[in-house]
Amino acid sequence: MHHTTTPSWSALSRQGVLSRRRFWRAAAGTVVVLVGAALLLPNQARAQEAKHIHTTNGFLDFPGKTTPRPGHSVLIRTDDDISIRVHAIELIAGHVYTFWVGATDPDGSRYGGRVDARVVDASGIVNLRVEVEVGEIVGDFHPTEAPGLVEGTLRNPRTSTISLVIRDHGPASSDPADLYQQMYTHQTYNTAASDFGVTIHAPPP
Repeated sequence: MHHTTTPSWSALSRQGVLSRRRFWRAAAGTVVVLVGAALLLPNQARAQEAKHIHTTNGFLDFPGKTTPRPGHSVLIRTDDDISIRVHAIELIAGHVYTFWVGATDPDGSRYGGRVDARVVDASGIVNLRVEVEVGEIVGDFHPTEAPGLVEGTLRNPRTSTISLVIRDHGPASSDPADLYQQMYTHQTYNTAASDFGVTIHAPPP
């Protein structure tokens, strides 16, 4: 026969006291863990931020590099890659603009290529973001007639000088073949094309 014993009120009271003690011990432990985690998070965020080097620079005329041009760029460097964000303004609506990234290493090696192209709308503004990882070829077109734009892979993001040139190719052509040339080549010897400006990010000291 199955027999169930009903505990006395005093036993139940003692169990209740023990349960409350266990609860408060567990709660206190949880608070300690949460506070510790909260203290660690800012330190981890600061450590992560220390791995990223941010620089913000404006544009200059190119190739003179003496007169400020509208817009700016932000470069973020890590051990593994670079990310450049461009905010270009006062561009001419209806014109084709290409964007060229160049890298100059401490040994003097220079390489780079086209990273984007846009037909500018009525706002005259272009925002773009370019990312290049170590070992990745910089850009997708590398015209030999344009100095410093030979094909090359990113080597050390922290020690290279990174530049970005905006090039104006004039009004977008209605001819698909001509439009392709405007958007995908440098048009070095085309008198209708000219450089709008350059932004340069030297490596940190």
